[in-house]
Amino acid sequence: MNLDQKQGLGLQEEEVKRRHILPKALVIGLVAGVISSAFREALQWSEIHRIAWLHKLSPIAGLFGALIVGLVGGGLGLWLVRRFAPEASGSGIPHIKSVVLGEEQLHWRRILPVKFFGGLASIGGGMALGREGPTIQIGGATGLMVSTWFRVKPGEGERKALISAGAGAGLAAAFNAPLAGVIFVLEELHGAFTPVIFVAAFLASVTADVVCRVLTGDTPVFALHGMPVRR
Repeated sequence: MNLDQKQGLGLQEEEVKRRHILPKALVIGLVAGVISSAFREALQWSEIHRIAWLHKLSPIAGLFGALIVGLVGGGLGLWLVRRFAPEASGSGIPHIKSVVLGEEQLHWRRILPVKFFGGLASIGGGMALGREGPTIQIGGATGLMVSTWFRVKPGEGERKALISAGAGAGLAAAFNAPLAGVIFVLEELHGAFTPVIFVAAFLASVTADVVCRVLTGDTPVFALHGMPVRR
């Protein structure tokens, strides 16, 4: 087999991989979009009700109330992580990157509930944390979950591509930014461009963004209302 034949065979294999990964990436985007939207709405609901309750109290009582809610929420999140999923500690992004590099394992059955409810308790309790990291780790766990549905073997590179696609979908759904999800996968997780990774990340990120916009509305994530102009 000459060089041209080997190159042609390699291109055919890449094309087959891209075709096979399309439906899986689509399902990952759908599932990650639904879970990320639920996480986003739950955080917003908890914030609205927490602030409304604190406003009913006096300034001193409100201060102590905010501290107590924050301590209880943070303590509950810490207990869930240490008790059920220590790898869910922190933002979750370093863990997903270690999984893609083959340095750690991803146990999606415990990551998904612990990261969701632990993040909800901590962030919803008023701690100064963002939803970017938790949503990325949730998305990565969703990618592994969907890959098990399709019976993708652990040793195949396709499984890592689907985990990465899920992480990108989580970022896209967190901030309605599908291109940011794709760039995050290519630059941060893999550090290289390959057609299979790009196709999986792009389709999953766009799908998750569309699902999130349908479920949560097409409003800006960071909205500024009525800023006064002083002269």
